[in-house]
Amino acid sequence: HALIQDSAYKSLLRSSRRQYHQAIADSFESSRPELHDAHPELIAHHFTEAGSSLQAMTYWQKAGQLALEKSAMPEAISHLIKAVEESSKLPDGPDRMGGELMAQTYLGLANMQSWGYGHPDVEKAFSRARDLCKLMGDPPQIFPVLHGLVKFRLVRGEYQYGLELARQ
Repeated sequence: HALIQDSAYKSLLRSSRRQYHQAIADSFESSRPELHDAHPELIAHHFTEAGSSLQAMTYWQKAGQLALEKSAMPEAISHLIKAVEESSKLPDGPDRMGGELMAQTYLGLANMQSWGYGHPDVEKAFSRARDLCKLMGDPPQIFPVLHGLVKFRLVRGEYQYGLELARQ
């Protein structure tokens, strides 16, 4: 059955597939509000396949946050990476930067929980979030970003750099 299903799906034109995914995502969004909180990754998947990057990014972030709250770190990391990928498809502007900032911040936290404070992926996520904060004029979201970078530096024994970050 799965092979027939895959074959039928692949026989559809890409534009038709996108329309179907968009219709499914819109239907879930409007008529199934319980999915917003319980399974945002399902809605995110359909928005991703439909090419609706803003909505996809939003739902991948929700899915990542939900997984993070449940201590499901591999899922949280996967969902948040998808949120970052979807944000990169958006045109430059506040939606793109704000969305990526939130995704990178949560990704840094998920990496920290999963791999430890000193893992390179922690620095990568928080450094990108810090760069975005600078571009956005240091919004209030900079505090958890700097806090994450301070922890990263202190655990790695880079006390002077960690102290400089803490002062910021």
